[in-house]
Amino acid sequence: MVQPVKTPREFQVRNDEKQIQISMQEIFPLAGSLLWSTFECTTTLDKGEVREPVLVKVYQNDKDKEIAGDIVNSGSSDVVRLFRSVTSQSKGWIPFCRAIHPAFGEVYPIAALPYGEGYLIVAGIEMDTSGFEKIIASISNFCARLQRTATID
Repeated sequence: MVQPVKTPREFQVRNDEKQIQISMQEIFPLAGSLLWSTFECTTTLDKGEVREPVLVKVYQNDKDKEIAGDIVNSGSSDVVRLFRSVTSQSKGWIPFCRAIHPAFGEVYPIAALPYGEGYLIVAGIEMDTSGFEKIIASISNFCARLQRTATID
């Protein structure tokens, strides 16, 4: 019987003066995932002492509100639990809302990517009551806007 090989999650590099601990996910940012391999999208992940899910307050700029409606006030709170949200370094994404992640800076908890003749919508938040309501409101508002204008720009 073949035994599976266990891959280390982290490794350390050290000399007499310094020690660096690096996560494999930091070196290979979810390279095997569909989001990375197909859309070159990076998402948040556990980094150093920061472990997901992470509680954050969401916010929107005027453009986000125009595209997805005022979703900050949807649900019972403006606080959500981030889990694998789209990072702002990912190209071409349309944010529905934003948050500040303690390890990644500005991220997009709910966002869309133009794909073919439609959009791929990703929600990197837990689907508790507030998160679920924000997801539903943003998709509903986004679709209503597309029906009215047929374009996002």
